[in-house]
Amino acid sequence: MIAYAAESTSAVPPMPERNPKALRAAIAQHAPQLLPDFDEHWKWAIEPGQ
Repeated sequence: MIAYAAESTSAVPPMPERNPKALRAAIAQHAPQLLPDFDEHWKWAIEPGQ
């Protein structure tokens, strides 16, 4: 017999498009406290010479 969990109370948002603008918008909507980390990492990742 297979047991299924009752409906979850925490919803996982759908995966956004895989581009910086869409990812940033999704973070802003679902976890705005993480925006400074995203922005810092993005700036580091696009720095010339990386």
